[in-house]
Amino acid sequence: MTGETMKLRPVNDMILVRLIEPKQRTVRGFIIPENVSMRDTIRTAYGKVLGIGEGVVSPKGNRLPIECQPGDIVLYKRNMGTAAAGADGNQYIFLREADILAVCE
Repeated sequence: MTGETMKLRPVNDMILVRLIEPKQRTVRGFIIPENVSMRDTIRTAYGKVLGIGEGVVSPKGNRLPIECQPGDIVLYKRNMGTAAAGADGNQYIFLREADILAVCE
């Protein structure tokens, strides 16, 4: 697959999210030094949903749809899911729907 662009489609209850990096400035305007990572202190993160699976199948055989949609900004639990670095330099993560805490409105 050298030189080819791969498109990924999540399956079941998986959600593909592009990470949104936290701002390096506090609410009061203080600049956070580069050697101090906000990732180390915050247990949640934001991301933009790029793709969703079809949902899981219930014990009765019905497919349960996923609550978020592509384009949504979501808050999720940090250190969950499977991370992947994109060829475009962005960071991506595959999350289960249960790892999503909220959809930003």
